[in-house]
Amino acid sequence: MKHIAAIILAAGSAKRFGGNKLLEPLTLGEITMPMLAHSIKPWLLVFEHINVVINAESETLVKLVSKSLPEVAQQVRWLLCENAHIGMGISLSLGVRLNAEADGWLIGLGDMPLIPAPVINDVKQALIDGAVIAAPYHHKQRGHPVGLSAKYHNELIHLQQDSGAKEILARDHAAITHIVYDQIGIQTSIQTGIFVDIDTKEDLAQKF
Repeated sequence: MKHIAAIILAAGSAKRFGGNKLLEPLTLGEITMPMLAHSIKPWLLVFEHINVVINAESETLVKLVSKSLPEVAQQVRWLLCENAHIGMGISLSLGVRLNAEADGWLIGLGDMPLIPAPVINDVKQALIDGAVIAAPYHHKQRGHPVGLSAKYHNELIHLQQDSGAKEILARDHAAITHIVYDQIGIQTSIQTGIFVDIDTKEDLAQKF
């Protein structure tokens, strides 16, 4: 069985939000937790262990998320990225380097709290089945999370730019395995959850 490592990027500065948005209390299904806790919860249903990349100012975030989700103590490895301020590429590079033994990496974002566990599992399974890149799609639009195989190890560990793996996805778009959620009857939560991220307080007000 191939080993796919889960990496959630949660080390951004959230300048557009005006504070640490991942700490922002969010109520979903009558449960109120920090945004990051909601974002990682479905991952804990799919992976035995996940990696969450954080910055040097994340002590309070780690404490509150761990308090909200007791399973975090056993399932989450917190990866400190000292120079996360340089950009997302640095955080992703660190996550891949510290999981170099994996056959692929499934990349999530800490500000996407609505991605359902079945989608995470589907993308993970695509990598296990041999996809070099995999991602969920709705109406031909790519969502999250995105999976990349070990083929991209060297490129990923040398990322510097703030765009993360976007350049790889643009260049090798023909190699992406599309996991399509267009069928009638697919839950709306799946079709919208793969796109919803929170960048500003206005996003939070409009979407929740």
